[in-house]
Amino acid sequence: MRGIEVKDRRPAQVVLLTTNEWYKAEQLAETYWLCVVWDPLGDEHEMSAIRDPAGRLDHAKREMVATRYFKLSAEAVKQAAWL
Repeated sequence: MRGIEVKDRRPAQVVLLTTNEWYKAEQLAETYWLCVVWDPLGDEHEMSAIRDPAGRLDHAKREMVATRYFKLSAEAVKQAAWL
C-alpha cells in the first residue's frame, strides 16, 4: 500500500494534518509521501515532497486538541428551566 497526501499553502503558512492523516503516515512510513504545494496560484509556486513525513518530521509536530462545544443561549436556558 502507498499513500500520498497533498496540501496547498501560502508561503510560510503552517501545514495541518488530521489525526487520521498522521496515523496513516506512521503506519505506511517509507511508502507515504506528504507533498506541499507552496503558493499554488502564484507565479513562483514550488513543491516540497517528503517521503516518510512521520519519521522525518516527528520532532517538529505539535499536537492541537480541539474541544467540541454545544452553544446554548441564555434565553433558551431560561425558557427551558423549571424554576
